[in-house]
Amino acid sequence: MTTVTGLRELWNTGGMHNRVRMIVASFLIKDLLINWTQGSKFDPDGAYIRRWVPELAALPDAWIHRP
Repeated sequence: MTTVTGLRELWNTGGMHNRVRMIVASFLIKDLLINWTQGSKFDPDGAYIRRWVPELAALPDAWIHRP
């Protein structure tokens, strides 16, 4: 399975197999150096981070995704 295969699957079906998703994510992050910004989009106030990383809980909202 390759990144191209995964992207074609996503384009045609709206989803992709979990293993392919991991391969594509790895390629985007490690090879293309694309910043992964899902947290700020879907958890803007950082509630998930504050719950599971209590060391960062006191950070202001503006810094929670970029400590």
